[in-house]
Amino acid sequence: MPNKEFEKPLYPFPPFGTRASLAKMLSLTIDQLDKLERNASDLYNVVEKRKKSGEPRICFDARPALKDVQGRIKVLILRRVIYPKYLTGGLPHQDYLENARRHQSPRVMVGDDIEDFFPNISAAIVCDIWRYFFHFPADVSHTLTRLTT
Repeated sequence: MPNKEFEKPLYPFPPFGTRASLAKMLSLTIDQLDKLERNASDLYNVVEKRKKSGEPRICFDARPALKDVQGRIKVLILRRVIYPKYLTGGLPHQDYLENARRHQSPRVMVGDDIEDFFPNISAAIVCDIWRYFFHFPADVSHTLTRLTT
């Protein structure tokens, strides 16, 4: 029997087979999906924030039409992933106290500061996640990538 503590994340649902089924899941027509995908890169506002160090940090905030669809993607796809118990950062229903409890007297502990991590995630990597983790077809994976990067 495998050790449950070291399993990989799992998406236990069948992949969307077509862009039409993706559109339906997102409550869009295929024409609306096409238009949103075509214009996605223009649907962001640039927002300047500050890092803890005081340095500027450029962020991109999706405009309402795209943000709404990204919210549906988060709820209907990403939140349905089952994560192993050893993953806690950035996941719903996880908090720093539970995370600390799990790390009391560990055999191995890794602590990394992943400064500037997200700007280093390319669209190609995101597309590979849609394609090879979620097992969506190439065209669905490309559409999801354009809507989320």
